[in-house]
Amino acid sequence: MLAISLPVNNVAQIKLVMQTWYLYLSGEFKSGKLSDEQLTASLNTPLIYNEQNDGLELNFTGSRELLDQFQKAVADALIGVV
Repeated sequence: MLAISLPVNNVAQIKLVMQTWYLYLSGEFKSGKLSDEQLTASLNTPLIYNEQNDGLELNFTGSRELLDQFQKAVADALIGVV
């Protein structure tokens, strides 16, 4: 399983990104692309403090394909919000 981190600036962004992640995972699960175990593991999304950048980041785990598609979904969702 791979991991990516996504910087977030405020609570509104955290909510939007987490909602996008949940909806994306839900769709992948319903279409049979994720097993119960993969879904459960991917739902564990820690919010961490990056001391070097003095900022917050959400950490997402999953396969390369899952994370690449999610990054695209988040970019599309954040257009005009940032």
